[in-house]
Amino acid sequence: VRWPHDAPGQDAIAELAIPVDRLPAHLADRRLKDVRFRLIREDVSLFIRGIAVFDRESGAHATPIVTRNPWQRIHSGDVKIYRNSAVPPRIFTVDQTQTVADLDEAVAVIKAPDFQPKHTAILVRTDAVPAPQNSVHASARLQILEQRPERIRLHYSADSDAMIIISNAWHPGWRALLDPGADDARPLRIFPADIFLSGLLLPAGDHDLLLSFQPRSLNLGLIISLLSLAGLGLLWVLPARKD
Repeated sequence: VRWPHDAPGQDAIAELAIPVDRLPAHLADRRLKDVRFRLIREDVSLFIRGIAVFDRESGAHATPIVTRNPWQRIHSGDVKIYRNSAVPPRIFTVDQTQTVADLDEAVAVIKAPDFQPKHTAILVRTDAVPAPQNSVHASARLQILEQRPERIRLHYSADSDAMIIISNAWHPGWRALLDPGADDARPLRIFPADIFLSGLLLPAGDHDLLLSFQPRSLNLGLIISLLSLAGLGLLWVLPARKD
């Protein structure tokens, strides 16, 4: 059959038997730890859609997850729940940044099998949102002091400039303030990273950082609401003065 997007290929279902002489004699001892595939030919590619493992003698069967990530099954029933232990935290540092020309190139880099999001941040070169060029960054030691949906406060220590990724969807309403409350407090620019996440370049040293969501639409809505209330107040007062 043809694959999607007119890509050449053929679907097949293969049944591979494990040699009986390599199986434990007792059924209770037949525990499958992992399944590994090695592609012998170098001029073809193989995409594994799914795997089913079953034992004809006992009727036991299982469907392992096919993924590059270390999934762990934490619940099995009518609904199966898996935990991905490779997911990075909400805020983490990366070793380097890679700047690409456009979103198409960014998608291609991120989809590559050797891409490691915990180590490299992909930035799209744009005039509207400046971002650092390809560079290597130091690791920052982070201590999150407060974490809410619209407010994050943390302390960090870095020997040189460091790059952090915030697992929030990038939005121009996010603000970053270095050393809030200090005389030399200054804002830092937040820019898109890994297409839709947020990136922030931190200066070296020991600093406090405050991230807050303050969209202009919220302030504009507040001003409009106050003006509307003031207008309603005038309409309430003026007829009383005429009487």
